[in-house]
Amino acid sequence: MKKIAFFCCALLALGFASCDDKSDLGTIQTNPQLPAVAASEVQPEVSSELKANALNLNGATEIPAITCEAPENLPAGAELTFEMELASKADFSNAITLPVENGKVSATAWNEYYRETLGNNNTPLPNYIRFAAYFIQGTQRVRVGSLDTWYGSKQLAVTPVTFNYATMTCKADQGDMLLADFNGDGTYQGLVVINGEYTFSYDGKTYGKKSATVVEEGTTPCTVTTAGVYIVEFTPATLGYKATIVRSLGAIGDFNKWAKQTNLTQNGTKFTGVVDFGETLEGDNTFKFRMSNNNNLTLGGFQYDIFFGGANMDVPGEGEYEITFDFSTIPYVYTATKK
Repeated sequence: MKKIAFFCCALLALGFASCDDKSDLGTIQTNPQLPAVAASEVQPEVSSELKANALNLNGATEIPAITCEAPENLPAGAELTFEMELASKADFSNAITLPVENGKVSATAWNEYYRETLGNNNTPLPNYIRFAAYFIQGTQRVRVGSLDTWYGSKQLAVTPVTFNYATMTCKADQGDMLLADFNGDGTYQGLVVINGEYTFSYDGKTYGKKSATVVEEGTTPCTVTTAGVYIVEFTPATLGYKATIVRSLGAIGDFNKWAKQTNLTQNGTKFTGVVDFGETLEGDNTFKFRMSNNNNLTLGGFQYDIFFGGANMDVPGEGEYEITFDFSTIPYVYTATKK
């Protein structure tokens, strides 16, 4: 017992001695927090490129975006930075964030976003931008103003880097039409108006009928027995071909519970009709075009880049719209006019 008592006293003495030690182990570390910054303390200048109503991404690697002089009361060692929100929807519900480096954003990243949300077309379409400002010091990051503080909000008509589908020609008796390799798999597809006969023009050569499924070089026409619009396919690697008649084309989607399609009327290379998209739904509110009431024959993707088997598209809005689906050029497009 005496040994135990002695040991405890020794520990206690050691503890008191430690309090007098000049070791810095107990020194309080200071890490001053960055102060909150009012939105009015930052006065950025948006670039002339973004002040314009249109932006062309062709040939650009970076886009001048925004600059700003650092506020006078910026703490030592802190810096002012910006991020750009980019969206193809006005409510920014599908926005992404692009970093601003040296006052610029990446044109490549912008173009990739355009393609992901608006498709493989070359149409100048609306993009929406806005900037958030931050003070950064070490690991600290403080938003200027509040989460609702934005600078340089702007709508731009953006032209993406030019994209072209690989195409060939179906020479039909009702007029030549283009087929495209929409999926990049070597098979060309397209909607073609045919009265009775057609051939293919590919890589400077003409191909005509050899059998019901294969063509050969020559001008003997392939034939159909019923005049109408056909889904025509051609695979150069095998010289295989196919023509499937389109007995109807209509809109189908959440608005009619993906059941009976609302048919459009064909006139030449267009299908037109009125579609009632009903009320805006809380969840998905999408549609696509279906052919011949066949769920395996659909068209979707994007409004200005419609292709076979494409994804569901956002409805143009609630209520009735006159819809025109146009397959006269590649890519296919649709337009919507509120009734």
